[in-house]
Amino acid sequence: MIILATLNRLESSPIEYADNNALLEKRADIYGGNNFYFGFNSSKMNFIDILNQYHQIAIKYFSTLTILRRGNDHAEICLYHINPSDQKLSLLASIKSDNKEAIMAICPFSFAKDPFFCPTDPPQRVFKTIQNILLNIIKSPLIVDMARLKELSAALKETKDFNLVSIQQTDGSELSQMSNNAPPSSSTTIANYLPILDNDDITPAQIADINKNQITVRRLHDSLERIEVIDATSDDNNHSVMSIYKFKQPELFEQITANMEDKNKLSQLISNLSTPTAQIKP
Repeated sequence: MIILATLNRLESSPIEYADNNALLEKRADIYGGNNFYFGFNSSKMNFIDILNQYHQIAIKYFSTLTILRRGNDHAEICLYHINPSDQKLSLLASIKSDNKEAIMAICPFSFAKDPFFCPTDPPQRVFKTIQNILLNIIKSPLIVDMARLKELSAALKETKDFNLVSIQQTDGSELSQMSNNAPPSSSTTIANYLPILDNDDITPAQIADINKNQITVRRLHDSLERIEVIDATSDDNNHSVMSIYKFKQPELFEQITANMEDKNKLSQLISNLSTPTAQIKP
């Protein structure tokens, strides 16, 4: 389970954003690397107050945005894939039920501080299965795991608790594409930057596995603020990582940071760097 109390609480969105993807897609921070939650017209309330009073909460985790809605006589979980390149949200699954406790039993987020959301009866086996599948979908960074969505559809059919179910019915290719860039040729360095990768819970190996034949740049904001250059262009299926620490190379760090949004300038800067010092096998 993902413990909601460990995530940052960010500014709420207007209530009209809750049921309008075109508006919600305008929220710039969902395309960044942070994991967080927010409400709708909920000011600075924490998740307990949001759920108790406003009934809707959005949780951004890796490249998935989950919206949990709870009304007087129903509840719903919606999962959206975040496409940072096009800045769009694509619906993955919508699970509704007249049984609010059933929705909370499959919810992959822990609301441990709120006793109302801790069912006293142990969940049915199928509820736990659905919860684990949802957790795996949310924790899978960068791409959509279409096999997991098929598992989810099958598991939901094992119970009658969820009366309205919608599962994305595509091959996932348009959801899994991280960028529109062609792989770099031997004579040209093309470096890609997507803010959604600025998350140290996503490993360089995961990025290299998804962005094959590409050079990916990201900025990490932990105690050792740094830029990582992940090169997955090797023919031997290995990848390399170069770390540029702010405290060690402040001028280069700031120069790359200032040009991250300009692919041509970023690519030129990366091509001028020396051979990466750390070799890591996927």
